Amino acid sequence: MNEWRLEKYLRRFVKGGIFSIPFLVLIVSRSLPFPYITGKGFFFMVIVEALFGAYLSLLILNNQKYAPRKNILLLASAIFLFIVFLADIFGVNPYRSFWSTYERMEGFVLYLHLFGFFVISSSVLNKKDWFVFFHISVFVSLLVSGYAFLEKSGILKTLNSGRVFSTMGNPIYLATYLFIHLFLVVFYFFKNGDYKIKFAYFAIFIFLFSIFAITGVRSVFLGIVGAFITAFFIKMLLSIVKKEKFFWGVMIILIVLIPFLLIIYRDNDFIKNNSALNRFSAIGLSESTAKSRFILWKIALNSFIERPILGWGQGNFIIPYAANYDSRLYGNESWFDRTHNTLLQWLVDAGVIGLAGYLLIVAAVLSVLNKIRKKNIWSENQLISFWAFTVGYFIHSFFVFDALVSYFLLAAILGFLVYESGTGENEKRLLTGNKWFFSSKIVIKYALIVFIFAVIVVSGIAVNYKAISQGKLLTKSLSAIGSKNDSDLFETIVVGFKNALSIDSFGLEETRMQSAVFIVDVFKYKNKSVLEDENFSPLLDMVIGEMEEEIKADNFNLRPLISLAQLYEIKFILNKNQKSFNSVESTFRDAFRFKNYLPLYFYFAEYRINIGDNNGAAFIAKNILENFGYSPKILQDVMEIYVASGYHDDVWKIIYKNTIFGQWPSVADFLWFGRMAMKQGNIVEALKYGDSALKLAENNKLKKEVFLFLYEAEKMFGDKGKAEFYMREANSTGL
Repeated sequence: MNEWRLEKYLRRFVKGGIFSIPFLVLIVSRSLPFPYITGKGFFFMVIVEALFGAYLSLLILNNQKYAPRKNILLLASAIFLFIVFLADIFGVNPYRSFWSTYERMEGFVLYLHLFGFFVISSSVLNKKDWFVFFHISVFVSLLVSGYAFLEKSGILKTLNSGRVFSTMGNPIYLATYLFIHLFLVVFYFFKNGDYKIKFAYFAIFIFLFSIFAITGVRSVFLGIVGAFITAFFIKMLLSIVKKEKFFWGVMIILIVLIPFLLIIYRDNDFIKNNSALNRFSAIGLSESTAKSRFILWKIALNSFIERPILGWGQGNFIIPYAANYDSRLYGNESWFDRTHNTLLQWLVDAGVIGLAGYLLIVAAVLSVLNKIRKKNIWSENQLISFWAFTVGYFIHSFFVFDALVSYFLLAAILGFLVYESGTGENEKRLLTGNKWFFSSKIVIKYALIVFIFAVIVVSGIAVNYKAISQGKLLTKSLSAIGSKNDSDLFETIVVGFKNALSIDSFGLEETRMQSAVFIVDVFKYKNKSVLEDENFSPLLDMVIGEMEEEIKADNFNLRPLISLAQLYEIKFILNKNQKSFNSVESTFRDAFRFKNYLPLYFYFAEYRINIGDNNGAAFIAKNILENFGYSPKILQDVMEIYVASGYHDDVWKIIYKNTIFGQWPSVADFLWFGRMAMKQGNIVEALKYGDSALKLAENNKLKKEVFLFLYEAEKMFGDKGKAEFYMREANSTGL
């Protein structure tokens, strides 16, 4: 094959690969853990690795034609990538920072691939190619939105709770993805002068916006409002005629009023009955999500202060989060590994230098837009739409974090900016010497190309194949857990976990944690058939060994310490040997380095109850109240400790104290308290809880449940008359 023909095939391969990337958002890998995340991540990395090999081959064949374009965005991105690399290497867990986990599929390796995609696309694609790429992506966004519409209409049954997420797995990811495509549609709307095509863009915009609305994502809503305000403000500044200035000023006021009017009329039936408007109206500093965000941001700032220069490294916020935990977050997620603020995230992950690198990219974008303005490459409205999107996306990023489904689009937009600002007579490329370091001999060029693809194939198999195989084995085991009562299936689960744990890839951390969670759940729900299975004890020992290795690799992380303590606890309860007891105690002592992490105290109290130390559990409950305050959720869980410990007088004290918060245990709570008291043989307390439950029972279904409980309690107490009375009352409910 001659040189020019090989170049043509490689160029087509690169462009075809780039055009395939927008389809990654459609991938949902049920055979892998976190099916909405992992499949997309592996697809993107494999495609970019193949593209990189082909691109290097093009450079070997014709470096003057395919070398990266000189651009401030390229320089800023390279500097930022280098800073992130340093932050990850010198962070508290370089391995996680570099490779990430199944749940996130990020880390330095993703940014390296994104940078590669950015360089390749900005170097190879031309104006027509960019048009094709973005319109393929718009087409895919219509498919994604159509899927979301079917979700909302109930035609497709999903596990969501009313808010659609399509193939993204998260409403925030879907809304962010649609936000970017709304911008792309507006950008090309202003580029095209044909009214029929403009009408098509307008129709697409309306459809995408309607799907965004039903996601109910408030950060994107604020971003869109900010984008419109920015656009109208620029139009007002550029307007010469006073009437036009007045018009755009009025438009700004109307847009500003939208969120305020939603908040003011949030109790209106129309807004309350519309799920999207109801969420958008719940924007305010007093809203629960906003409160938790502010607390989380405070933790992030404290974490940054502890490591201000290069931060903790990517993926490690979970460590300072536990160390700086604020008890006001109790009742939210147990673990936050993201700050839910892009600026703060980079402060934590890469320190002040990392944030400076991130802002350098933003500044480079603004510089390139200014260069495009001076060259009159775009129309005024196209330029304004880009400025507006930049501001709007920055506002949105202040409340959430990105994922691959938005990262690849942002990288593509950066590549598009490099192309648009660098084409023409003054186009400059890097590495454009006549010979560079490649030989002019075709045999040597072909040998280099073969070598490059061989390296990429081998490294791809070594990294991606192992991680994918491990993920499949883990998912197979987890999917069988629903039927773990079957001894044959349990054996399958054990074999699956063993095979998954034998593979050394970046999925090992998740595999270890999921194995530990499985064992803890089996013990918690007292699955006798599994606990008595001959395979259980060897599995327990194996997972304990794996978690010990995990702690050696991640010794600053509280989460695996808690899991290991629970595993040691199970081993001690089953075997009653002193070594296991010592292991539990020493692991919990080590865990209490994170003395601010409130959930740890509840884990420890549960352990004391499980080993029969009720006094110790009650002491911990008292300590919690003295040191962490009296939020309703804390009081609720402390009551459960007291009930399980038999300290019922303290339960009633808390119940009366709970009334300060307008809280009172539910019927279900009182019945649970009562059943625990019955197990302890304290029928008097059980009857008191039952009487309280009866006072709260508002319908026949609840009343019957309470009557049956009281029947059982009176029967145990020995009062047959009252027992028969409650049975008659239960039957009289008609249920």
